[in-house]
Amino acid sequence: MSLLEPSEAADIGLKEEERVCADLGIKFVLHPVRDMHLPEPAAFAALTADLASRLRDGAYIAVHCYASIGRSGMLACATLAHFGYAPAEAIAHVSQMRGTPVPDTPEQAAFIHHIMTHERS
Repeated sequence: MSLLEPSEAADIGLKEEERVCADLGIKFVLHPVRDMHLPEPAAFAALTADLASRLRDGAYIAVHCYASIGRSGMLACATLAHFGYAPAEAIAHVSQMRGTPVPDTPEQAAFIHHIMTHERS
């Protein structure tokens, strides 16, 4: 699962990521989000629901963006809403597991709170 924009992926040597994943039998999902920005809420909510469903079915999922803090942090936190986490609890948990505070910006943190509140209702 990549949250990189195609030009960003090319800049950091991941232009062939989808092909390499296919060659290895790994399902590749691209959901580009502009760095330091917020995703489109409805599409992001659908993505978190899909990831939660896959996790419940026993799938292993790797998620990345450029530094795996902002965009990936938002995705990991929002997905935890489907497992009963509150926003602050999810942010603390993902930050601990990541080993660095997530997300990058106050706007991303507010987005996590917004989307998680919506997902839980």
